[in-house]
Amino acid sequence: MAHASFSVVVPVHNEANVLPATVPLLLDGLEAADVIFVCNGCTDTSRNVLERLVQGRARILDLPSPGKALAIRAAEEVTTVLPRFYVDADVKVHGGTLTALAERLSDEEWELLSPLISTDLSSSSLLARWVSEVWLALPYARTEGQGIMGVSRSGRARWGEFPNLLGDDAFITSRIPSERRHVTTEFTAEVGLPQTFWSWVGVRARWMRGDRELARLGLGSARKPGRLRALVGMLEASTVFPLATFVLARQLAQATLLIPRGSGRNWYVDQSSHGPRVRTGPDRKSVG
Repeated sequence: MAHASFSVVVPVHNEANVLPATVPLLLDGLEAADVIFVCNGCTDTSRNVLERLVQGRARILDLPSPGKALAIRAAEEVTTVLPRFYVDADVKVHGGTLTALAERLSDEEWELLSPLISTDLSSSSLLARWVSEVWLALPYARTEGQGIMGVSRSGRARWGEFPNLLGDDAFITSRIPSERRHVTTEFTAEVGLPQTFWSWVGVRARWMRGDRELARLGLGSARKPGRLRALVGMLEASTVFPLATFVLARQLAQATLLIPRGSGRNWYVDQSSHGPRVRTGPDRKSVG
């Protein structure tokens, strides 16, 4: 697409149930973007759903094997357009939001730019809601992109081919200095969080594996600055039960890291956040 002024990469793995809610919203207002959906190892109807929703407004690639990093590499082989957004398929974000953020990335005001995340906890269990509320109050959730990251030309130049790592978001964050990263409060994107306690444990274990892999390779630190201080602050201002539940979920996640997982490439997929929370109507919170 010679006229495209920025690109959008969306890895898709067995997410047919959420695509009707996320794809139309994303494509609305993205006339100036080169949008690429990459079905990777899909065994459901994701490809058919995408074809019905996209109708020629984006490209759809197919990969036989699952892997988010593989999907990103495949998309980057067919597009050179920058700035570039990496968007999870279950994120609800309006295309106009990406268009507005792309202008700031084109000006190199920031090298990594993300909208503020919002989430719907109404379908979460009590324990999952407690974990989510504590996590959302931590510095990392407020200051780092979650599920949607936009990089400028100079930001993307900080690494070559996208590596085959588990923690893709953490890798991108680790490559760009903190003073060149920004989460804007002017725009929001709705991100699904685990709706059950055990789903939270699985997701936390997944994040920990990604962080540990980065640390082993010298590409980043698994320790998130300010977390302990924030937890102590919440202990003074909040009830003990949400904090205790959050800590328990984290400890159980850490314990699962001791369980052998074959090649180490197994990647927990949280299906709970793809459940009843999905709505097909417009999401005003996501519209910039």
